[in-house]
This record gives sequence, structure tokens and C-alpha cells, in this order.
Amino acid sequence: MTQIGEVPTPLAQWNIPVFTGGFCSVQVSAGEVLTILGANGSGKSALASWMPRNSQATAIRRVLAQRKLWFTQSGPSITPADRQTRFAQITHWDQEFSSRYLDHSDSQRSGIALFDMLAKINQENRERVDLYEAGSSTEDVTRRMGPRVLDTFNTVLQTSGLEIEIGVDSTENFFAKHLNSDVTYPIHLMSDGEKSALLLAAEIITAPSGVTFIIDEPERHLHRAISDELIKTIIATRNDCAFVVFTHDLDLAASLSEQRGKVLTVFGVRWEGEQAMQWDLHEIAQDDSLPEIARQAILGGRKEILFIEGETTSHDLSLYKVLFPDWLLVPSGGCDTLIRSVSGLRNSESFHWVRARGLVDGDWRSEQEIESLFSLGIHVLPVSEIENLYYTSEVLQAVAEQQASTFGDDPQVKVEEAKSAAMKALGKNETLERLTGHLSKSVVARKLVEYMPDVVDENAIEINFDSPFPQILRQMKDHLTAGAYDELIKALPIRNTSMRIEIARHLGFQSIQDYETAALHRIRNSPPLQIDLHIPIEKQSGREPSG
Repeated sequence: MTQIGEVPTPLAQWNIPVFTGGFCSVQVSAGEVLTILGANGSGKSALASWMPRNSQATAIRRVLAQRKLWFTQSGPSITPADRQTRFAQITHWDQEFSSRYLDHSDSQRSGIALFDMLAKINQENRERVDLYEAGSSTEDVTRRMGPRVLDTFNTVLQTSGLEIEIGVDSTENFFAKHLNSDVTYPIHLMSDGEKSALLLAAEIITAPSGVTFIIDEPERHLHRAISDELIKTIIATRNDCAFVVFTHDLDLAASLSEQRGKVLTVFGVRWEGEQAMQWDLHEIAQDDSLPEIARQAILGGRKEILFIEGETTSHDLSLYKVLFPDWLLVPSGGCDTLIRSVSGLRNSESFHWVRARGLVDGDWRSEQEIESLFSLGIHVLPVSEIENLYYTSEVLQAVAEQQASTFGDDPQVKVEEAKSAAMKALGKNETLERLTGHLSKSVVARKLVEYMPDVVDENAIEINFDSPFPQILRQMKDHLTAGAYDELIKALPIRNTSMRIEIARHLGFQSIQDYETAALHRIRNSPPLQIDLHIPIEKQSGREPSG
């Protein structure tokens, strides 16, 4: 047992060749988890098959995600001699390069897992009987033997959220019992998710001490509601073993990152023929100062991360995805969290390989504010809110031209009619005053933060500045009088106004949603139109703020 302060002896270690020409040296000791995260196609499977063939390990086992989950019997159908032969074959095949995409022994793994489970149970029973016959008390036996293997097994399943209990009948076949209904059935009738959990738990719980497990995408056959807890609980039962877990599940990776060990992200792989030679790997360092939303974004396995305002359920996300298809989009709620996330990543040398940027609403920001945010890696939209882009002249024209191909109307006439109706709507019912009040509130909120004193004591705090309302309202009225439609679209938060429905109707749509769907389609299928929208983050040029 490792003593406090003693450096644990690694059970396995690797020197993984990387894009820079050197090596990424990693190791795992008993009780540690090396989590390797990457998107599909990033080279995870290639690395998962490379590691068993290139490890310095005393004992290593690979748990494949693509294994078959069916078995026709509810007990082991192999002899001890069969088990030894087949396990040796599996160990050999798992070293083969072809194991990346082909499991030579998919029909044998489940039989071995059930055999080992039953053998472990029978061995435990014999040892307990020997102790009782030698005169040991129940307390002595429990203290020496610990919990029964079936109890441990069922605790793992139930902790992960599976309402089942596994048992063994008199014929040495396994059965499952639903805890809520007491219905009992043979395990070969379990669901795929239950079978996957059973086989994974059996393979790991019955292994000898000192094994390093390489687990390839355990979430493949597991429901997301149970995968996190199942893997964590299984690992917790085997603190005498080490684990390497490959996954593309962000929640699972975030959960495992809380365990002792390292987290790596793989972005790509270089091949020579059919051989994987190098990987683009980066370690995700622990950083308690980093907002959780930023850490989750890094776990997404993308180098370009764009933090945006709003929530994951926001309707605006569809437009962001069209405008920034190559970025990992991270809705961050409010502007403050967004700024902390971008700044935290940009200021940490541990994440030098991440290109983190932010994008915030226009909200009547001054040129000084825009320049200040830009220096932090945060860009400001050219409009008050992202959905205003649907209503720029360029988009109106593109949608009207599409409509004209169906209905034969003059698109320019329809656009001018729509703009005229929209501006009339803005001039009614003190709409302009209401929107100006909304903008002014955003400006005042930012001013209050700017004027926040460095020290607060018993003295009264006085903050005085002129209201921005008169200036904003005056400019908006001037734009309305001059018919400066695009200036109004740029400045005003038009979401809760009737001008949107006026534009939709004049362009031949029954609802705002129908119009915005058509606008999104036109933006998606017209790269020149995307450029005309003047989005501040350029997709191809690579231009970015310094720092």
C-alpha cells in the first residue's frame, strides 16, 4: 500500500508521438484515471489500439466499445481450459492493429466475463466456508473477506441508476430482478444498456490486482443518465487498478476529470499508410480560477471556442451555428461569465493551444468599450442583438428575391414596402421610447460597474452621470425621420416589437418564425451574404486580436 507522501509506482506508461515531433509522456498508477477525450475522427480509436501495443505495463486489458452485447445463455458456456485459450487469443488480437475497427473475438468476450464472474463467486464461497470450518465468527469472516462480490456488483449497478439486482440460481445461471416489481428473468433477456453495464462491471470487478484497463468509449451502449455514475463507481471499487478511458462524451469526461489522474484532448492523427504515427495531444490542466463553463468548453475537444451570450436552448443558436460552423459554440449566459471564460483561457499558458474568443451584443457600446473588449479577445456584434441580422437590408433583399422566384413580385418593391411598414410600427405607441429605455438600462448597468469604487467602507457612495436616454432617443428619432432603416436595425433591440411581423407579412410570410426560417436558409446557402453581414470574427483570414 502506498504511504502518504510516497510516489506511487506506475502500472503503465507511454511515450506517445505527437505532431511537434516529440513525445507526450503519460503514466497511470493504481487508483488513477487517464481520460482521453476527442471528437469522432480525431484519432481516439487509433490511439486506443496503439496503447496496448506500445505500453510498459505488467498487465493490460482493453475493453472494446464495439463488442457484441448479445449472449444466448445466462451462464458461462465454456470450460476452464476454453477460458484460458480464448483469453490468450483475445489478448493477442487486442494487440493487433486491426483491432481498431475489427473485434476478432466479439462472440467470446461475454462468455469469459460470465465465466470469471461465476468463478469469483464460487471461489469466494469456498474461502468463506473454509474460514467458518476453521472456527471463525461471522464478524471475523466479514472483516477478512470484505463485502461479497455479488453485493459489490449490485451496488455498482444500483448506484449508477439501474433498478436491477443480479443473482445466481441453483443451476449456476445468472438472473436479473427488477427491484420495483420483483420480476425475475434470465440475463440474456436484459436490455442492451443493462447487458453493457453488466459486462463492463463483471470484466473489471473480477480482474486481478494491478491491471491497467483501456476502456474505449464506454458510453457507446450506455444511456447518458447512467454512464457517468457507472464508470465512476466501477473505478472506485478497483483502486488497486489503473484506468485509461477514451470518450467523446463531455459529461463523462468532466466527471472523470474530478478523479485522480490526467485529462488529455486529442485533436488529430497523422497516418503513414494504414499506420497511425503521431497525434495532436494536449493536457487539460487543472485551473480552479477558470469558470466551469470554460472548462466544459475545453473538454469539447476543439481548438477554436467561441463564447456567446444566451443559453443552450436559445433560438439564436441556429444562426450562430450557420455563421460560425468551424467553432465550438458555448452559450455562457451573461456577459460577465463570457468575459471571465475568454480571459481565463487566453491568460493561461496551460491552454496556449486553444483559440478562445467571445461575441457579445451591440447594446449601444461606445467605441472605447468595443476597443477594450477587442483587446480581451471579445468581439461586438454590429447589431444590438444577433437576431437583428435577419432584418438587415441585405437579408431582406435575399429573401425577397427568393420569394419573387415563386410569386413573381418585384423584390425591390417588396423590400421597400416592408421597410416602410416596419418604421411605421416603430413610430407608434411610444415603441421608440420603450426600446430606448431598454438600451439605456444596459448602458447604465455597464456604467455602474465602471464607476464601482475599489474600496467600500462606512462612507456614503455617490455615483453621478448623465442619463443616456435623451441622447439615444434623439438619435433614434432622427434615424426614423430620415428613413435610416439599417441604422435603426443596428441600434435597437427589436425582438419585442411589431415591426418583425410587419416585415414578415409584407414579404409573404404568415409568421415571424416562417420568415426567420427562410432568412436562415438564405444566409446558410449564401457565403457572400454572410460576408455582407459584417460579422466581426473572420472565418478564413485568421485575423484576431493580439495577446
